[in-house]
Amino acid sequence: MLLGIRWGSLRAKIIAWSFVPTAIILVVVALVAFYAYQQVSETLAIERDQALAYLIEGSYKIALIARDEAEDGDCQVSNCEELLKNANAELGKAIDDSKQNNYVYIFNHLTNAWKFAANILGANLKKATADDEAGDDSDGKNIPTVYSLGQNYPNPFNPTTRIDFQLPEKKYVSLKIYDVQGNLVTTLVSEELDAGYHSAYWNAGGLASGVYFYHFVSGSYIATKRLLLLK
Repeated sequence: MLLGIRWGSLRAKIIAWSFVPTAIILVVVALVAFYAYQQVSETLAIERDQALAYLIEGSYKIALIARDEAEDGDCQVSNCEELLKNANAELGKAIDDSKQNNYVYIFNHLTNAWKFAANILGANLKKATADDEAGDDSDGKNIPTVYSLGQNYPNPFNPTTRIDFQLPEKKYVSLKIYDVQGNLVTTLVSEELDAGYHSAYWNAGGLASGVYFYHFVSGSYIATKRLLLLK
C-alpha cells in the first residue's frame, strides 16, 4: 500500500514537471510575438508619419502656388482682397495645426486656402452633381435645371464661409443671414441674377460664435440652412 502511494505521488510529479517545458515555450513564443508586434507597429507608425509629412508638404506647396498666382493674376471677382486675406489666414492656421499634428484640420485649412485662391481667379469650385450632368450645355456653359441651395463651406467656419446656389433661369435672389432669435444679421444677395451657378461669401469676423441661419428665396423656391461660426 505504501509503495502504491509513493508511486502515485511520483507519477503526479512527473506529469506536472512534463508541462513545464511546454509552459516555458508558450511564454517565450508570446514574448517573441509581442516584441515582433511592437516592432511592426513602430515601423508602420514611422512610415505613416513620413507619408503624412510628405502629403502635408505637397499640399502646402500647392496651396502656396495657388495663392501666389491669385496674388499676381487678374482678379475676376469684386472681393479679391478679402479672399486673399482669407487664403493667407487659412495657410497660417494650417501651420499652427501642424505643430500639434492635427492632420484633419491641416488638410481642411490647406484646401480652404486653395479654394479661396481659385475663387480670385474666377474658378467656382464645387462638387459635381447629377443636375450638373443634366444641364443644357448648348452655349458652352452648364446651366442647372433646378433651383438649389448648397451647404455653406467650410462649416464650422471662422470667420469667412462660402454659400453656393444655382438658378435654372434669370431670377431675383434674396439671401439673408439670421441669428437664432430670428433677427436679421445681414443681407448677402438682393438682386436679379442670371441662370447658372453662383456663390456668396459671408465674413462674420465681428460676430460671436454660435449658430446662424441663411434664408434663400428665388421665385417659388425657398430654402433655409444652418451654419456654425466657431472661433
